[in-house]
Amino acid sequence: MDIARRLFPDSRVFERGPHRFEAQGLPAGAQPENCDIVRQGEAKFGTGSRNTHYLVLVDALPVYVRISTAQPEAGGGEFAALEVPAPSESTAEFEARILAKLAALTRPASVQPPVENACTAPRPA
Repeated sequence: MDIARRLFPDSRVFERGPHRFEAQGLPAGAQPENCDIVRQGEAKFGTGSRNTHYLVLVDALPVYVRISTAQPEAGGGEFAALEVPAPSESTAEFEARILAKLAALTRPASVQPPVENACTAPRPA
């Protein structure tokens, strides 16, 4: 849960199973913070809501992040689903799996290293 709090410091964080977390209460347009974004991409199928996928590194640990628009009945805003490698999975295996997932789930033109990396940008005071 520390990784989820580090990526989204102002959110409510919940454990959603082994190696999976959810950060709720994100503002519109939120991006992961305090990390390096390796890749990001928008979902292939537009639903009118946000569905952005990321592979980020937090102190050399790869983390998969998906930021989506929350349903109005859930309070609106955005939330992030996070996954970290299981102990049985090497970081290289995890990264390869997540990069394949990004390739399958996102529009090819949208998968790129980010132009502006919110993870390394200083937070406003």
